[in-house]
Amino acid sequence: LRTWQQEFQQELNQIQNRTLADVAKRTMAAIKDVGKKQGYSVIYGAEYAPYTPNDVTEAVIKELNAKK
Repeated sequence: LRTWQQEFQQELNQIQNRTLADVAKRTMAAIKDVGKKQGYSVIYGAEYAPYTPNDVTEAVIKELNAKK
């Protein structure tokens, strides 16, 4: 039973890692697309520029939803 549990947990971790990698890849692509469309050469995360008036979060979310 312990072996089965370890195998199951390992498989679950692999699936989770693949899913997170896919989400990160699609998100980065959406950020790049929005940046190009809006004429930005650099887009910083909120942790680096928390008070910027040029927040592209909503545009990135719309881009991601459009590609579903």
